[in-house]
Amino acid sequence: MIKSPIKENKKLVLKNVLTKHYQRIDIHAIKATIDQFIYELRLRQIETTGPLVVRRKGGRIDKDGRHTTDLEVFIQAEAYPCNQDYFQTAESICFDRCLHLRYKGKRSRLHFAYSKLELYIFNHGLVTEDDTISVYVHEYQDHVEMDVFRPLKPVLS
Repeated sequence: MIKSPIKENKKLVLKNVLTKHYQRIDIHAIKATIDQFIYELRLRQIETTGPLVVRRKGGRIDKDGRHTTDLEVFIQAEAYPCNQDYFQTAESICFDRCLHLRYKGKRSRLHFAYSKLELYIFNHGLVTEDDTISVYVHEYQDHVEMDVFRPLKPVLS
């Protein structure tokens, strides 16, 4: 069971960011795509200063029945401007007005954290973007600690 509370109006700010965009990634290939990003960081000996951040942007089912999603993978790095040939770079990236949940537990039960967010959204009548942002705080052999953010859509007045 996930005991940490869901918090509203949290802000996620990343500084000195390297990022790569991946489109139409099969949902079963997400881990391999992230592993490829990490491999590229190690290959180029990039010194990172923060945890890995993954943004899943919606999902779709192709004509042939494949479930795909778009991904953005971020990492904060020391010499981020020097890596513009391999990655997109940004001095700062900010995600405002997010729901936030801290998950600590087995990776195989992580889907319960996402479900808890979905129930919260439904029960509180909130409208969110289709994005889910996962911050890999710590990964251990038998469990994971992750911050999950879900941006809220702007309120129209």
